[in-house]
Amino acid sequence: MAKSEPVGTKNVLLLTLLQNSPKRSGVRTICFSVDLCGQQIEDRGCGAIADRAPGAQTSHMDAMTPFRQIPMLKRVFSDIRAVLNGDLTGLYLYGSAVAGDFIPGISDLDLLAVTRRDITTADLDSLEAMHAAIVRDHLEWEDRIEVAYLAAEGLRMFKEQRSPLAIISPGEPLHLIDAGSDWLMNWYLIRTGGVALFGPPVTDVIPPIAREEYLEAVRQHLSSADAWIARSTSRKPGSYAVLTAARGHYTLTHGEHASKAKTAAWMKEQFPDWAELIDHAQEWRVMPLDQRLTSADERAIASYLSIITDLIRDHRL
Repeated sequence: MAKSEPVGTKNVLLLTLLQNSPKRSGVRTICFSVDLCGQQIEDRGCGAIADRAPGAQTSHMDAMTPFRQIPMLKRVFSDIRAVLNGDLTGLYLYGSAVAGDFIPGISDLDLLAVTRRDITTADLDSLEAMHAAIVRDHLEWEDRIEVAYLAAEGLRMFKEQRSPLAIISPGEPLHLIDAGSDWLMNWYLIRTGGVALFGPPVTDVIPPIAREEYLEAVRQHLSSADAWIARSTSRKPGSYAVLTAARGHYTLTHGEHASKAKTAAWMKEQFPDWAELIDHAQEWRVMPLDQRLTSADERAIASYLSIITDLIRDHRL
């Protein structure tokens, strides 16, 4: 279990990295500590805080590199905890920051904040002010911090019921929605590869999700990817459409989630005719300012999405 403990005069947060283990059933626990009051990171190993399962491994410095490179995590964690106070029971990091393909200045921070009670409209003003203050102080993080706020009970029962979820994400202000099984893909990725910045291990708060459930959710979600071209009026959304469809096809083919870079490389090998478009999509993703798609770009993306979507629909799990 992740917990805070005093180390000298500093407060060190123990992080628990949960990953799928190809050699063992269940989850491999990798533990290390981050001084959220400074930049020091120290390998603590698992033995100090949990009984080590046979074959369990401790962390290596390369596994910690993404966290050292993202000092914004300290600010986000402390601000969320200050606003929610005793109602914050867990904070979990996932996505590129954990996978190791985080691009400074480009990639988002993806977080799940688990709360003791449902978030209501009365909470939105203080949370919205907190997020606005972060952007005001750090303009480079505008539209790059995604946080989902959900009560522990809603997360535990997400397959059986819908619960209020507050979400802020790139292009969308903080708002409330009702979330249920339609969030299965997110919860699967967090459960199998998330980092507990605060609170218990993520496997204690997200119920088991079968890989087959996840793959079917991916297939259903991306079966309409050919319609995304209507929303891809500029190059950054176009990049998202191209690379997300590629990732979906890779996931259904290999049965596992992979980074955008890995799936792009695989797609270029499988579809050499689309290599140039995929290269463009990777370039568009990191360009500092968005630009409108050309007519040729739009035609290429529409044709690509049509073919990849057909392949995704035809996948048999």
